[in-house]
Amino acid sequence: MKIKSIFFILLFLLFGNVMQADGKNSQLIIHIKDSHSGEPLSYVQIDIRNTHDSLVCFSDTAGTCQVELPDGEYDILFGLLGYDKLQRHIKIIQHQSLDISLSANTKELDGVTVFARKRMIKLSDKGIVYDISKDAGVQALNLLDAINHVPLVNVTPNGNITVKGSSAYSIYLNGKPYRMAQYDPQTVLRSFPVSTVEKVEVITRLDGRYDGETGDAVINIITSRHHFNNWSLTLNGNSNTLPKAGAGISLVGTQKKIDFLVGYNYSYDGQRNQPVESSGIYSTPDSYQQNTASGISDGKWRTHTLRTMMVFNIDSLNSLYVDGHAMIKQTDMSTDWSQTFTDRKLTEPLHTAFLSEHDNTAGTFETNLLYRKMFRKDKSKEHWMAGYRYTYNPDIRNFNQTYTDNTDSEQKSRNKTHGGLNEHSLTASITLVDNNAQFLQIGGKQIFRKGAIDTEMLLLNQNNEWVTEKDESSSLDQIHYRQDVSAAYASYSLSVKDFTFDTSLRWEYTHMKMLFPKMEEAGFSKTFGNMIPYIGISYQRGNSSLSLSYNGGMMRPDILMLNPFKTFSSQYKAEMGNPELESSYINTVDASYMTYSNTVFLSCGFTYKHQNRPIVLYPSYSEEYHRYLSQYMNISSLNDYRMNFYGNYKPVLPLSLTLTGDFGWYRMKDYAGACDDGKSYNITFMCDVSLKNQWTLSLQYGNYLNMHPIWNRSHSFNIYSCSISKSFLKNALNVRAVINSPFDKFTEIREQNLLPSFSGSQTNFMRARAFGIDITYTLQKGTHKEIKRDRTLKSDDQKTGVE
Repeated sequence: MKIKSIFFILLFLLFGNVMQADGKNSQLIIHIKDSHSGEPLSYVQIDIRNTHDSLVCFSDTAGTCQVELPDGEYDILFGLLGYDKLQRHIKIIQHQSLDISLSANTKELDGVTVFARKRMIKLSDKGIVYDISKDAGVQALNLLDAINHVPLVNVTPNGNITVKGSSAYSIYLNGKPYRMAQYDPQTVLRSFPVSTVEKVEVITRLDGRYDGETGDAVINIITSRHHFNNWSLTLNGNSNTLPKAGAGISLVGTQKKIDFLVGYNYSYDGQRNQPVESSGIYSTPDSYQQNTASGISDGKWRTHTLRTMMVFNIDSLNSLYVDGHAMIKQTDMSTDWSQTFTDRKLTEPLHTAFLSEHDNTAGTFETNLLYRKMFRKDKSKEHWMAGYRYTYNPDIRNFNQTYTDNTDSEQKSRNKTHGGLNEHSLTASITLVDNNAQFLQIGGKQIFRKGAIDTEMLLLNQNNEWVTEKDESSSLDQIHYRQDVSAAYASYSLSVKDFTFDTSLRWEYTHMKMLFPKMEEAGFSKTFGNMIPYIGISYQRGNSSLSLSYNGGMMRPDILMLNPFKTFSSQYKAEMGNPELESSYINTVDASYMTYSNTVFLSCGFTYKHQNRPIVLYPSYSEEYHRYLSQYMNISSLNDYRMNFYGNYKPVLPLSLTLTGDFGWYRMKDYAGACDDGKSYNITFMCDVSLKNQWTLSLQYGNYLNMHPIWNRSHSFNIYSCSISKSFLKNALNVRAVINSPFDKFTEIREQNLLPSFSGSQTNFMRARAFGIDITYTLQKGTHKEIKRDRTLKSDDQKTGVE
């Protein structure tokens, strides 16, 4: 590089001397920047030519080039990899300055428009914004598969999402919590066609504007606005051999002042003849019990997803946003177990059969109403906002068990729970200052949650009558639950040159009340307040950023964790909730570095997390019931040390290589003082190739070791897949074929239990090999128009009191 620079300097001096020999010289100062971001462009090749001579020079790191030329007329050609070439003809008669803006190029690869990376990525003081509408390689995908191409986000072939290696994230829609997607992100995001999404924002530094239970990051989905004068209709369908299938329809458009989106999606997920194995040994000086079991599972999961969104643009400053979302997930599953039980008290092993049948309904219903007022001077920035949200999460579970032993005696039981959680939220915020140097916002939120749980456990007696089963939790089979949360925050940031300083303070006050109608003396109420601070500093220069932050956070138990209903996976293994759970407080320190160019995107970071009273599934063994039971409980603490990295390299235009990973070491401490250490990691490699004639080939391989529950051990497993996609009819029709793990029939998911007196394991043989196809077709009416906010007040502003 030094030799090349010296060569060009000598060349410049040589030609400069030649040009100076012919009369009066003038100085030309050239400033070159990116037309989209306004950032200076370095190492731009500048060819200066006239009829007699030519000169080649390059812009410096500030995007500036200064030359001295004889007066006259010149043709100047500007060139930089990833940008459109530009030619200017100028006449020099005196010292002058020339401002040049280069546009990142959109290269046509046999019909596929490929944008330079700089047109798709924008760094912010909170994370990144990815313009997914400009990524031609993902337009044939659903949003779940497409966000795998968003920097910092990783989606495994089985659909699990992590952000910077963490699975503690929240999903937002147009800047507000999207609880339906949070409940089941795979189903909801798979139902989103990419054609309805404009940008995906990844927020990794969360200040007081976000709820304490938001997690480590936010994936904010920004839907398209004003893309068409009229409407766009998208149809999609998919199926594979697991079996899985799905279909959906989405309508997005603009009608006068109203932007709207309506969508419905149905998905089916099934399993047939899926093997499962489990074993356990309970051993004390006075007792010894052992069980082994093997089973075959069959199941089907049906999900209905409905979305409606509407924005009424009252004028250029005021808008009203209304949406409604619903998701209903129905589970119908059965497992037929063959079991063997051994006890010192038995003369011979007990051989039994156990049939477990599940019929569950879960999901969420949500609606939002938001009024926004923008700043008059900059209508792209929100001045104040007020909103209301209602959410309902049902919990309807029915379990039927049939037990048969080697004496042919049969016993049937029926367990069911019916409940749900209602939530009403009021929120408001006002931005007092928002300019290039400072940002100040204050806001508040009030949440009212009210839930009820009704559980019934029945046995079929000898008279063929269903009677109430009496066990240790029967007094808790009815619960009335209430939680009120009040929150207020102030958030301030200051930018000084390339540095941004952020600080915020959030105060949350929680009142919780739990009532048990069948055992009134067990009822209780709790009141507590928390201060959640945030402080961060980031340095951003050009396409690189470095940040360090500390923030607090909360984790509150949901309705499934609080419900003491027992879920049986086999006769000898069950799981249950705990109505006495407390919220957990989290302290997080995060340091990260990001940089990108047209060929490379690199991110790496370190995170330390200390969690007080974390909620975990705590294992125990009941010698009386011969049962291994996991119950949600608070333990003393969790310390988690984690490193993450994300690297993407595009050496040539058609090829994209991605390597992402996360490595963690953690220690859990229970209230008895005992510690359980563990490690986890995930490594994923992806390769995408854009071929001619609108073909795209993708490969993905991952090796994963999940974080294990306390006193358990997890085992690593591999998942890999390959896919090929093609666009037809000017990108209106997109077809994608995918094959998962073609050389493995099953993926073994194995967990071991390690307690002082009990050890056991369970292995689920998940079907791995599958072939599937996805089809998306978009039909539109109307012409494209530029996505640009109106910068002038409309005449009807007079009617709203704005003027």
